[in-house]
Amino acid sequence: MIHTQTRHLLNTLLILALTFGLAAPAWSDRVYRHVDEEGNVTFSDEPPGDGAEEIKMQPITTMPLPRPQQRQARQTTREETAEESPAYDTLAITKPEHDTAFWRASGDIVIEVNVQPELRPSHSLELELDGERIQQTRNRRFEIINIDRGTHEAVVHIINANGETLQSSELSRFTVHQPSRLHRQ
Repeated sequence: MIHTQTRHLLNTLLILALTFGLAAPAWSDRVYRHVDEEGNVTFSDEPPGDGAEEIKMQPITTMPLPRPQQRQARQTTREETAEESPAYDTLAITKPEHDTAFWRASGDIVIEVNVQPELRPSHSLELELDGERIQQTRNRRFEIINIDRGTHEAVVHIINANGETLQSSELSRFTVHQPSRLHRQ
């Protein structure tokens, strides 16, 4: 005579085995396409009869979740970046002053920058002139040779060793006047 709990366990296992055994065809990777006389298209996991074509299914793309230690490493990297992030009270273009105009026959100008506190060893300054990043330095001075006459816009960025922008100055606009080449003799 089988004990009541054992019988209940066997019945549960039998139900589970039948459920998964009958459900297995629903998990099939076969799909059939059928077009009836009126042009209606039907997709099914069972072949509907004559004229059905089997469609080859591509495997599902999956990506494994990162392991806990990988997530911890990424968090540490973010924390290191946060420690390296802007701690500069001042970043400003001091020369030429914003919205000034000046004559430069040669077209050579100097852009000076105020940074407080001092740049960290892994940081540098990068000059963006008219939307294009053109120079990097650890000095507070950029020398531009033979700049075209006209109005220019400059921004200075503090970048880290990976070239990522950490902080940017406000835009400074200046105009360079030069004698016309048409009037030179």
